[in-house]
Amino acid sequence: MGEMPKLREWSEKDIRAFVKDLESLRCGELAASALVGCGERAIAPLRDFLLYGTPRTIFQPRQLAVEALDELGASEVLLEYLETPRSISDPAVRFAESAVESNAARALGRWRTERVYDVLTRFAESHVLPGLVESLGLFERKELVGYFLRALEDDTCRNVAEDALRRLGGEARKALVEGALCAKPSRANEIPSSRLRRRSCLRLLQQMILGRRDWTRLQPLLKDVDPEISLCAAEMALVLGDESDRKRAVRVLIAGLELREWLLRLEARDWLLKYFGECEQAIRKEISVRSAKPEPEQRRDRALRSLLWVESRGRDTTQEEMVAGNV
Repeated sequence: MGEMPKLREWSEKDIRAFVKDLESLRCGELAASALVGCGERAIAPLRDFLLYGTPRTIFQPRQLAVEALDELGASEVLLEYLETPRSISDPAVRFAESAVESNAARALGRWRTERVYDVLTRFAESHVLPGLVESLGLFERKELVGYFLRALEDDTCRNVAEDALRRLGGEARKALVEGALCAKPSRANEIPSSRLRRRSCLRLLQQMILGRRDWTRLQPLLKDVDPEISLCAAEMALVLGDESDRKRAVRVLIAGLELREWLLRLEARDWLLKYFGECEQAIRKEISVRSAKPEPEQRRDRALRSLLWVESRGRDTTQEEMVAGNV
C-alpha cells in the first residue's frame, strides 16, 4: 500500500485569505474553523483583525475572530482586546461591538487567574455585559456583589447576575437585603430598572436562610406598591414574621388573587395552599364574605374560585396528614 497523503499545510497567504473570509456571512464559520486548524500561526493575523479592524454594525466576523482565538488558547490577545480603548460614536456600532466584547469576556472565564480578574474588573468599571458578568461570577468574590446588583438592572444581564449572586450564597445576603429596599431615585418615583432589581433581590432572598433581623428590615415591603414585591414579602412574613405580620401577609396574598398578571395570581394561590395552616381561618372568612354576594358576582369572582380551590385542596391535605399520623 502507498503512503497516506499528507494534509496540506496552509501557507501564510492562505491564513490571510481565511482571515479575510471571516467577513463573509456565507463561509465565515468555515474560515474560522480553518484558522483554528492552522494553530498558533493564525493567532497574529487574528489579533491584527480584532485589534486593528474597524468595528461595524455586522459584528459576526469579529465575533468569529474571538471564538477562534478562544479555541487557540490566545487569552493574552483577548485580554489585550479588552484593555484597548475604543471610541465609537455611532450607537448602532457601539451596540454591535458590545456583543464582541461580551463574548471575549465570557471566553476569558476559563482562565481564572489574577491577571484575568484584574482586567475584567477594570473593564467592569465602565461596562455591564452578560459575558463579563458571567465570567466575574465564576471568581465568587464578595467584593463583586455591588457590580452584580447593578447588573440586575440590565435586562440582558439579569439572569447571569442572579446566578453569580447565588454562587456567593450567604455572603451576598446583606447586600441583597439592601438591594431589595433601595428604590431609585425614590420609592414614589421608582424607575423600572430599579423595580426589576428589587424583585430579583427578593427572589434570591427567598432561596436563602434568613434570620429575624433580616425580616425586620424587609417587613416594610409588605406595603410596597409593586405587587410582585409585596407578594414575595408576604411569603417571607408567613415564615419569619410575628402574628401581626402573618395576618397582613394573608391579606396581601388574598389580594394577589385579583391581580391582572396570571403568574402572580398563581403564585399567591400556591403560597396560600403551601401555608394553609397559617391562612385557613382568613381564607374561610373571605370565602364566607364573597359567597354572600349575588350569584352573578360570584361567577365573575376569580379570587373566590381560587380560594375555594385552596380551601378544598388544603382540607384534603390536612385530612391526609391526620390519617398518616394515626397509622
